[in-house]
Amino acid sequence: MASRRICFQCHGAVPIENDAGELRYKVFGDPNGLQCGSRTSHLLPVVIKGKNGAEVVACKGFPYTAQYLEGQPRDGPAYLYFGFLEVRIRNAYQQLQDIAKKNVDKNNPSSEKS
Repeated sequence: MASRRICFQCHGAVPIENDAGELRYKVFGDPNGLQCGSRTSHLLPVVIKGKNGAEVVACKGFPYTAQYLEGQPRDGPAYLYFGFLEVRIRNAYQQLQDIAKKNVDKNNPSSEKS
C-alpha cells in the first residue's frame, strides 16, 4: 500500500485516521483501488482557515459513511442508513485511530511511558 494517500475529491493528503478507503477495506474487505494508493477520500470533513480567518470546508468527506460514527449527523433521506453496519463501521474507525496513535508513538519515543 502506498505510504501517502491522496483524496480523490479535494486532492489533499489523507491521514490514516480519516481514511474512508481504509475504513471501507476494514469493514467490507473491498480494496477499491487501495493497492495502488488511489481511490480514497477523507472520511470526515476537512475544515481549514480561509484567508479572512473564517473556517472553510476544504473537503466534504464521505457523509454517507461518516453518519455511522458517534457525533456525526445522519444525513436523512439523502443516504440510506443500515443499523447493522453501525457497530462494524465504528469498530473499524477505532482500529484506524489505534493505528494512527501507534504511528505517532513509534515516531515520537518521548511520548511512550517509561
